[in-house]
Amino acid sequence: MTTPERLRRRQLLELRALIILGVLLLILGVTQIVTTRYFRDQDDAQRACIADKFSALASALTVRGELSKRDGRASRVEGRASRWESMANQDLYDDIVTGGDAAAFAHAYARYSRRIGVVNDERARAASIRARVRTLRDENPIPAFPEGTCDASE
Repeated sequence: MTTPERLRRRQLLELRALIILGVLLLILGVTQIVTTRYFRDQDDAQRACIADKFSALASALTVRGELSKRDGRASRVEGRASRWESMANQDLYDDIVTGGDAAAFAHAYARYSRRIGVVNDERARAASIRARVRTLRDENPIPAFPEGTCDASE
């Protein structure tokens, strides 16, 4: 074999090696692009899921804050009703102890009955507030986060 033929043969081998190397680099590049896009899409989906969960959590906690205010209002109404009942009981007791005729006792008992009626109305109001709070709490549960709700498998 002459030198030019060896040179040509060597150039063909080098050209084939470069083509193979180029194809391998092309395959590696495409693989890199595909995996990068796949993981970016997963990250975007997970970020969107986390944003949705935090948004739901924020709105649920806002509603829960309002519900705790209403629950506090119901507690104040119940406390006020208990104080009024205690005062009505004490006044009736005082009227009984101080004595008097039957008309005075009847008047004291009528006043006591009216006051207890108001107390019962206040307790019913507090109970309705509490029932509404329970209903709204059931309608607005705290989302189950971060207990694996935004895993990559979703």
